[in-house]
Amino acid sequence: MACQENNVIFFHREIYLDTALIFYYKADMELNTKKIESELKRTGKSKYWLAKKIGVPIQNVLYWMKTKSLKGADPIAVALGYEDPKDLIR
Repeated sequence: MACQENNVIFFHREIYLDTALIFYYKADMELNTKKIESELKRTGKSKYWLAKKIGVPIQNVLYWMKTKSLKGADPIAVALGYEDPKDLIR
């Protein structure tokens, strides 16, 4: 989904991804927090680093990890270098 203002196109990626994740993944799927935490530990990174890399407050990352929310799958996958957010979902 995109909108155009003053000849600049803005893509609303978050809206698309949230909708795609809701329809694509089954209700019983969740964010694989153990895999994320092990990857952070392996690379010597922290959840604070992850939040800065994604560009969101640390509270967002902590919420995604606590609730195992699928909304965190795409930005975390990008930050950790995964090509597909499905790699972080179980």
